[in-house]
Amino acid sequence: MVLKHYQDQGEPPEDLPLVEWSCRTLLYKTQEQFHGLLRNFPNRWVAAILRFFIFPRGRTYSSPSDELGQQIVELIINPTATRDRLAAGIYKAVEPGNPLGLLQQAMELAEHVKPLERRVFDARRAGEIKADDIPGQIDEAEKKGILTPAEAEAVRAFDKRMLDVTGVDDFDPNELSRKGA
Repeated sequence: MVLKHYQDQGEPPEDLPLVEWSCRTLLYKTQEQFHGLLRNFPNRWVAAILRFFIFPRGRTYSSPSDELGQQIVELIINPTATRDRLAAGIYKAVEPGNPLGLLQQAMELAEHVKPLERRVFDARRAGEIKADDIPGQIDEAEKKGILTPAEAEAVRAFDKRMLDVTGVDDFDPNELSRKGA
């Protein structure tokens, strides 16, 4: 399925990390499922014979490396043709009830604020900024002239957008307690 999809997409070389990750993951999971089946097979002699034929050289597949995962992350978080192909055909209108549209908008905003966030990160690393929380870091960067007021506001807006996209439901404790009978 992975190879067929890759072929149908025109075999773009920049998509090879996705193909490799998918194939490695599928082969590794298949190997582990067979291993689990053979480990729990009721007839130990039959399991040993099957293991010999299924795994003549042992379990040789490993899960994808972190480096490969990092390549995929870079392909997806940056505006690339790969990301466009992966997102083709999905509903990505920017509206409150559509998390994919909000995520797409946040990733586009990330490109604009990345250099600003880098300045704040570098200042924090250099010890110029002491705050631990992101809003505090932005405020401190603005006060110290690391960011202009307009740049600080852009980073704040991006931070708020990311919290909206990644935030989880927040419930009032009274809503979760049992009501008196």
